[in-house]
Amino acid sequence: MAEKKAPAKKATAPKAAAKPAAKPAKAPVKDDKQVVGKYKIECVYGDLYQFSLFANNGQLLYESREYASMASCKSGIETFKKNIADPKTKIRIDEDKNGRFKYIIKNGNSIYVGETYSTKSAAESSSESVKRFALVSQISD
Repeated sequence: MAEKKAPAKKATAPKAAAKPAAKPAKAPVKDDKQVVGKYKIECVYGDLYQFSLFANNGQLLYESREYASMASCKSGIETFKKNIADPKTKIRIDEDKNGRFKYIIKNGNSIYVGETYSTKSAAESSSESVKRFALVSQISD
């Protein structure tokens, strides 16, 4: 009788070292410093009130028109916030006859005119800052 040979073993590739488990994604680092500016209300021109929006670094971003009372000025801030948050709000950059630029924020009948800047990019940057700070800033005393 013929002897049966054991079947030949197939050559197998050496097993690759097991990959370490994927590291869980790091949670975003919370910055204790929030980007929050402030609204400041001042009495100007006798008995008229005006609000100003400042960035957290103290830069003036926007000055309002005058209001007849403190209450109407605070109401103006709330309207300003509402209009900034509205997706229908349009922002454009205009150049004056002296080559200076300012941003204009328009929503329906509400028009907000920003400060003037020497470059268009500075006016655009300021308008973006207004959008970022307007909703998160609080009124300071």
